[in-house]
Amino acid sequence: MKWNKSAALKTLKYAGFALGLILVIMAVFPVFFKDKVNAKVKDYLQSQVTTELSYNEINLTFFRHFPTLTVSLDEVFIRGAAGFVPDTLMYATDVSLGINVLSVFSEKIEIKGIYLNQAKINILRDTQGHANFDIFPAETDTIPKEEAPSDLALNINNIKFTNSRFFYGDTDLDFSCLAENFDYSGKGNLQDAIVDLSSDLNIQTFELTYEGTTYLSKKRVSASLQTKINTESTALTFERNHLMINELPVDFIGKLEFLSGGYDMNFILESVDTDFKDMLTLIPEELGTWLDNTQVKGKGELRGSLQGLYLPEENQMPNLLMNLFVYNGYISHSGSSTPIEKLYLDLDLTVPELNVDKTIIALDSVSMTLGEGFVQGHLNIDGLDPALVNSDLAINIDLNLLDKALGIIPYDLRGTMEMTLQANGSYITRPLPNRFRGNETEIISIPKFKFSSAIQDGYFRWTALPEAIHDISWNLTVNSPDSIFQNIGIDLQNFNLGVLENKAKGHFKVKDLRGMEMDAAMTADFNLSEIEKFYPLDSGMTLKGNLALNINAKGSYDEERKIFPVINSQISVREGFIKTVYSDLAVENISFVLNILSERGSYTDLKFDLQPIAFTFAGHPFSLKANL
Repeated sequence: MKWNKSAALKTLKYAGFALGLILVIMAVFPVFFKDKVNAKVKDYLQSQVTTELSYNEINLTFFRHFPTLTVSLDEVFIRGAAGFVPDTLMYATDVSLGINVLSVFSEKIEIKGIYLNQAKINILRDTQGHANFDIFPAETDTIPKEEAPSDLALNINNIKFTNSRFFYGDTDLDFSCLAENFDYSGKGNLQDAIVDLSSDLNIQTFELTYEGTTYLSKKRVSASLQTKINTESTALTFERNHLMINELPVDFIGKLEFLSGGYDMNFILESVDTDFKDMLTLIPEELGTWLDNTQVKGKGELRGSLQGLYLPEENQMPNLLMNLFVYNGYISHSGSSTPIEKLYLDLDLTVPELNVDKTIIALDSVSMTLGEGFVQGHLNIDGLDPALVNSDLAINIDLNLLDKALGIIPYDLRGTMEMTLQANGSYITRPLPNRFRGNETEIISIPKFKFSSAIQDGYFRWTALPEAIHDISWNLTVNSPDSIFQNIGIDLQNFNLGVLENKAKGHFKVKDLRGMEMDAAMTADFNLSEIEKFYPLDSGMTLKGNLALNINAKGSYDEERKIFPVINSQISVREGFIKTVYSDLAVENISFVLNILSERGSYTDLKFDLQPIAFTFAGHPFSLKANL
């Protein structure tokens, strides 16, 4: 077919003319109806709230949310109910109301969409159940709905937020959530008694905090949501909701109904057959670099639910359940030659009625390998006080391999650690009668247990400090043959550690706490000015001087029978110096020697000989001597 250039140019000319005409009409059309539409919208908005509502300018245009005709309000501010800080319920640089074009020719203007740009919304509830969004006129203050004249018809089926911020804080629940830089698009007929709302959500930064603990911090969230809203019972039903939290896919269903004095909750969240690495994207943001430099393999599952009534005045709380399952896990930080392999974890956490004392921890199985080392066992704790404990754990790990496999940047670990724990029984306390402090308790039952721990060739260093604690070793066993607390026996042998030229070594053994038959020896010699080289002191604290310990004790301690171990011990400080951030002045030239002696193991020959304590403060010398 021969191309007709003349016909083509003519077609383009007519098309351009038609497009230009349409644009002119779209530009001119709002001018004729601007005053009518703007007046009706202004009157309607002012009648809907009892607090301050202000905006800078109102315009009718096709071009702000092309091709929708919108009434656009700039710099919109709505003040919340009195008594809340901050007092802003909503601020937005632009709030636009989508208008049905044909409705401008009728008496009623039909609004079919709401568009908010750079909105900041604060939803707050106090301990009395009052809300800062309680700003709408009561029905008794207005004409009955069926008789009220209205120049606007709300037929909203589209809501959109762009680059906005949302904060919800409930001081009664001690709960808050924050969504920063979020975009939201929702569709549904909001005039129905039961609204089916389909939504897409994208949040760049999401944080969730409960009782002072931040559970999600600076997480990215994207979601496709299907929500049913019962406008009469104020119940929200979340159906077929698919979320992406950082890289973790999550399915979420549930229901939330607002009740007088609380809520009825039923939330279920799960992520099934998920990559273990995607699960780890939930870790705090500051550890994100660690994850980028770590090879992670394996699969896992994550489930959680919050179900029940939240009625604090009636002492009714929902139940919280969480399950974490990992299998065939693998972790290897960059530079590690020996990975953590065959990681298996099955953990259930239950908090009945959100009562921490009733917390149930069911670590049904945990195991992993690291070279020739391993972790294997289980730990179950039903309640905290009283608590039913059942455990069988065994650990044999090369700490240097563990340090490298996990990339534990703040610390440098070396040595071999062995640990075992077998425990079975109940931990129970009871209040002590006739005590001034009502919260004092005594232990009346403990689980029967055997605990052992051993470190060989240990080494520990804060990587930010120049020196390490080295030559660490000990052999520790703590046993209880029954449920009686006083029958616990402690045996610490071969305790050693060194830092630079500073050393400590010794042993400590107590057959049981009832008879307190002990055998202890401990020596230590430390230059206090060198502590800051291996231990992070508080900012502004300075220590100097020499501390020496030489403690020897053998025998039984019985307060009622006035029996005391045979003791020959000395504690001394020379040329001491202490300065803290709380004072510009230091305590200087500190020196003392304390001798504790008992040759026969009785109170009658027990001696505390404190040679003069001397120190200087603010240029003035002080001295104190005591003998007992």
